[in-house]
Amino acid sequence: MTSQQSLLLAERFDGLLDKIEAVLWTVGEVDSAPSPLAMQVYTVGKEELDGRQGDRSSTSQAAAAEIRKASSASKQKRGKLVVVEPAKLDLEPFVWAGLVRADSAVGMVKIPLRVLDSIARTGTLPDAGVTIISASGRVLAHNSGGAKWIGENISATALGSQLISRQRPVFIGRGLEGLQKVFAVQPIQQTGWKVLVGSPMEKVVAQARYGFLRAVAWGTLALALALITALWQAQRLINRLTQLSAKASAYARGEFSARTNVSGNDELGRLGESMDRMADALQKRELDLRSSEERYRVLFDANPVPMYVFDSVSFEMLDVNKASLEKYGYTEEEFLGLSADSLRPASDIGEFRDYVSSIGDRTVRSIRRRHRAKDGRLIDVEIDSAPTEFRGRTARLAAAYDVTAQLAAEQSLRTTELQLRRSQKMESMGQLTGGIAHDFNNVLTVIRSYAELLQATLSPDDDRLDDLKEIIKAQERAAALTRQLLAFSRQQLLQRQKINLSLLVEETRGLLTPLVSERTELNIVLPDASVTISADQTQLIQVLINLVANARDATSDGGRIDLVVTSCRLTTEMLDSSGCPIPSAEYGELSISDNGPGIPPEIQGLIFEPFFTTKSVGKGTGMGLSTVYGIVKQLDGYILLDSVIGKGTTFRLLFPCVSGEAEERPSSSGNVLTGGTESILLVEDERAVRAAAERILSAAGYVVVTASDGIEALAIADSPYRIDLVLTDLVMPRMGGIELAENLARKKMPVKTLFMT
Repeated sequence: MTSQQSLLLAERFDGLLDKIEAVLWTVGEVDSAPSPLAMQVYTVGKEELDGRQGDRSSTSQAAAAEIRKASSASKQKRGKLVVVEPAKLDLEPFVWAGLVRADSAVGMVKIPLRVLDSIARTGTLPDAGVTIISASGRVLAHNSGGAKWIGENISATALGSQLISRQRPVFIGRGLEGLQKVFAVQPIQQTGWKVLVGSPMEKVVAQARYGFLRAVAWGTLALALALITALWQAQRLINRLTQLSAKASAYARGEFSARTNVSGNDELGRLGESMDRMADALQKRELDLRSSEERYRVLFDANPVPMYVFDSVSFEMLDVNKASLEKYGYTEEEFLGLSADSLRPASDIGEFRDYVSSIGDRTVRSIRRRHRAKDGRLIDVEIDSAPTEFRGRTARLAAAYDVTAQLAAEQSLRTTELQLRRSQKMESMGQLTGGIAHDFNNVLTVIRSYAELLQATLSPDDDRLDDLKEIIKAQERAAALTRQLLAFSRQQLLQRQKINLSLLVEETRGLLTPLVSERTELNIVLPDASVTISADQTQLIQVLINLVANARDATSDGGRIDLVVTSCRLTTEMLDSSGCPIPSAEYGELSISDNGPGIPPEIQGLIFEPFFTTKSVGKGTGMGLSTVYGIVKQLDGYILLDSVIGKGTTFRLLFPCVSGEAEERPSSSGNVLTGGTESILLVEDERAVRAAAERILSAAGYVVVTASDGIEALAIADSPYRIDLVLTDLVMPRMGGIELAENLARKKMPVKTLFMT
């Protein structure tokens, strides 16, 4: 309050000076203008002003000089109000306030100190002392103690020192009366004066205490009201926040039918309304999603194709249909506990994860993969997969089509096609080699026939007999090769009979043992019961010799050869090494095994081809296995090959079993052809062969009639000639030997037919 009072008094003095300044600026009307507080107005320095005489008293002249001097010393602009005080305020109790006018005259007002004293006493606080101090430190007015202090210079007093040193407007010190007071200082503009207001310390403290208590009382009341209001507002806010929080929790649980019931124009009201609108949208979306999910679930679960959904990042299984559970053998709980790569074999997991990362959000179809079921079996599948979102997670929907049976069928088809091509190839090669062997055999027959005819004309001591013997030996070697070719082409004449396979092998032991080196062990295992088949005994012995010789070559550095005879029943159809199906039946089995190096897989399909061999030049003709193949096929048998590199090879020969006892093999009579006089019809398409045979038979005394084919022979048979025997080739153009014999039988001609080839 003290500082406020000093400010108020300073403003009053400033107002008084402003009024004085306005009056002094009234040119020509200075003497007549009303003066503030009825103060006298003077002009000095102008001889005449509007016909009036200026003031020339010594006091006014001295004041005017001071005003001019003060204006000049302060470098103020002309016209600025200046206040000066007399040297002796006790004799002249007033001060001058003036300014230098525009006409160079000095306008002045004499301000009595009583005016200042009346201002100092107006509206002051009780017991407050008001002192107006001039710029020189003299007391101009004081409301306590009266005129005692007027004119006194207090600069040297304790109070004056504090006024000079203090920079703050409020301070504590002793007043002119010696009492401890709280002072407030306020400067008066334009004059350099100061208004000093001082209140006794005890009064100030008492007033402060009263104000503090009053403030505390009002503060307490305000605080109580504020607390009540705050509690009400807080409770209202808490209730609304609780409602919002409860509904937010309900929304988080998916209970979108709940509403906040919070409204209003404030932030919480707008938030509640927004949450209700959001709940409406979410509820509608939930209904749409539920409907969509129900449709998806029906399509997903009822789909016969195994389907599942997995997380694209973590590979966690998210959903699975019933078809997948049935296919892989898991329960739903077990399946959803897997990761997507758990369905892959361990060797495919890394590749699968890289693949999923590489396809991104693309849809892919018909990707071949292998899956592993719960029981460990591998399933070949084709995968169609597409990106999807499953319950807020980035996922992929996969459909796994089981193509195991399809791939097995395709593999079986490829195998069948390969075996069919191999069978057709062998058939074509058989026809080709058969034709070549037949023609070649005809040439050899001519060579042998004429060589023997020539030999019969030479005497025993003729040197040319040795040359003829070499020719015949060469012909025999060539004929043996021809017989092998004919065996491969299945064009040999067979003498079938019921054979005990075990007995045949036992009788052949003496031929087989010398074939095997001393470092190789030949082990023959025969059953107690007889195994009866229908075969040509001579051809079957040739098969045994060829296979044992082949096994011997495979174990040239020492080893073991097992020759086993047994019977077996095939209950399911299978394919032999040439691709021919083996029907279900009872078979006599002859197997030859060795523990040699084995046959490489890439050449297993070539070993039965004529002239194919892996042996060095001069150590094999390549006809051994092809001869075996041809003989076995001609005997209605089958060959199975099982060979493993580093472990050895096994040939299994299967011949259909027949009922009944084995037949005795007819023995050769050893009789020498002595000739005769009967009539023979010779049928042969090869001219050279026909001529040679005719010559041999004629030399033996027979009457020979020749024909080049079956049609010509039928014509001769219908003629009057007597025919005792028809000697015919098997294969001829237009009509072969068998067809000729059938026609003769239909004609009921009493003639025997003898086939030759």
